[in-house]
Amino acid sequence: LDGVLKERKRSGAEEAVQHAEPITDGDWEKISEYFRDVEFTTDAVLLARFVWFQVTVHFCLRGAEIQSQMMKQDLVISTVDDAEVITLSRDFMSKNHQSGTGGTEFTTHGCISDPQQVRVSKKYLSKLNSGVEKLFQRAYMSVNQRDVWYMRSPLSHNLLQLMLKTISRDAGLSRLYTNHCLRSTSITAMKHAGFDDRKSHPSRVTSVLNKYFADMDDNADPRKLSMYVWYILTTHFCLGGGEIQCKLTKSDLVFTSQ
Repeated sequence: LDGVLKERKRSGAEEAVQHAEPITDGDWEKISEYFRDVEFTTDAVLLARFVWFQVTVHFCLRGAEIQSQMMKQDLVISTVDDAEVITLSRDFMSKNHQSGTGGTEFTTHGCISDPQQVRVSKKYLSKLNSGVEKLFQRAYMSVNQRDVWYMRSPLSHNLLQLMLKTISRDAGLSRLYTNHCLRSTSITAMKHAGFDDRKSHPSRVTSVLNKYFADMDDNADPRKLSMYVWYILTTHFCLGGGEIQCKLTKSDLVFTSQ
């Protein structure tokens, strides 16, 4: 069956995958405005949407079938050069693969490094229901003086699948985007940054880091320079996990002429 599917795509009998359109710059600004005060919000729904949005765009996790499987412990908060970042604790299954029916597992890179995004994510984690291990949980409509803002019930696959459409409607975007539009947005940012998406999976690059490092030069702040070197090593050599990166030494970098 795998061979048949691949042959049908080569011959044109099987339609090629149609990628979703990326989010426009104008709508991106509207999304930023929609989430502007999320750090101080008592709206549990808005808080959950923000974390879902950041996790999806930074790690390029496609499909509600993956997002609905995520656990609280999948978000790992660690320190890189005195700054907190969020990474994923495990790899996830990709649906884009060479064979026709079986999934392929890839090493999930990328991180959430923006300080506000990290703070808001930590706030979200602190408000989750301890009786449920799933990362995305159903929110109470009114939290009042509650310490726990979410129910003992995970967010359903269907609600996760409609998440960006719901955000599009409530943020007043120009169109109703689907979840896959976030992945396309990351791919577009990756191409603009000079990465070849045929060789580098979009999950290895985050749009936020691309923008953050766009003006790097020899006079950069030492902290930013250190993060930039970490970013280059992680994306180009696919070094997953701090347990590997902390073992790197200066002699591991070899300069050669080609």
